[in-house]
Amino acid sequence: MKPRTKTFDCVEMRRRAQEIIYEETKGMTPGELVAYFHKRVEDGPFAELWKTLSPGES
Repeated sequence: MKPRTKTFDCVEMRRRAQEIIYEETKGMTPGELVAYFHKRVEDGPFAELWKTLSPGES
């Protein structure tokens, strides 16, 4: 059996995402962090899905 060539590294993608979030949020207060994540949820790629799963909160 031929070994597969790895084309996507999930762990590396996760680490990069965490690094970006860390850089964007370092030094924020707890309240600022909450606002940051609320904004990301509202504007992110899954915003429409989130709205359908959270009735009454739009």
